[in-house]
Amino acid sequence: MGNMTKKESTAEENKNIQVVEMYSKHPWPVNRRTAEEMGWRLRVLGIHPSEYQGQRVLECGCGTGNYVIWYAIEGQAAEAVGIDLSDGSLAVANRLKEEGKVENATFRKMNVMDLQFPDNYFDYTYSYGVFMYTGDSEGAFREMVRVTKPGGTVTVSVYNAFGRWPITIRQKILKKLAPNDPDKRVALGLKYFPGPYKKQDKRYYGLVTEQLAYDTFGVPYEDVFTASQVLGWLKRAGVQYKGSFAPLRISDYFYAFSLDEYKEFRSTFTGYPATQKISDLLYKISRGKKSSEWITEFKYPGPLSRLFCQMMWLLIGGSRFSCFTISGVKQ
Repeated sequence: MGNMTKKESTAEENKNIQVVEMYSKHPWPVNRRTAEEMGWRLRVLGIHPSEYQGQRVLECGCGTGNYVIWYAIEGQAAEAVGIDLSDGSLAVANRLKEEGKVENATFRKMNVMDLQFPDNYFDYTYSYGVFMYTGDSEGAFREMVRVTKPGGTVTVSVYNAFGRWPITIRQKILKKLAPNDPDKRVALGLKYFPGPYKKQDKRYYGLVTEQLAYDTFGVPYEDVFTASQVLGWLKRAGVQYKGSFAPLRISDYFYAFSLDEYKEFRSTFTGYPATQKISDLLYKISRGKKSSEWITEFKYPGPLSRLFCQMMWLLIGGSRFSCFTISGVKQ
């Protein structure tokens, strides 16, 4: 970003404005059952409830606020704060807060690139599926780390270059056909690539397909990353690796599938029968190695292991694993 010309910087800002406006018109998500995914996800990331219970929690790019509400209620955070720039999404988030009478949740309009909080302010910070729309994903990550206390937990989720590859190809095709018309791209996407939406409709229990289509094809751009790139963010920001979801080491899969929490998460594979069958098989195999141990720091994944696991996300998981999550501890 610092080496951009004035023209390039203006173009980047315009894209960011387009992203914000799109999510304001088409808030996402609106039909997620957050509780079914959090138990297993957090266990596999090495995150213990003590890291957010009774703590000050921040979500960067909260969208419609589903995760903030979860941390405020089920997560028992002392304070759960969500920030976003989309007025439409924040309106949904505040409605959910009022309907649930969630007093310890707060939503604010704020840019993830310029957090209006002091250094070392939050105990636990995270961002799920947002930084790849900023134009400077690592910069957004560093800003989130800045406001996290030393010893605090940092979690980031972005699109994976391997798992996202089939969708990236479709996006490139549609941008050639309608480079400056997001509505046309969405219409063409629904016409020529309807398969993923049928799967996601099952995943989100009857989601309005159009909302997901805008989330996929309406955005003017998105960045994708390998696990090595995101691990580089952690290293440069002084964050020690804790874990990954999905795992980046083969042995960690056996631990993950030995956990009881998988049984609730399993429903999120609805619409992805091959992924669900393979996951069920791993669950059956791993149950014989069931451990009551709560791992809070997994071994650092080597390059060959990272490559193999990401290839597996592409071949087995399809679009279900287009996003991946890495957690760490600020040093």
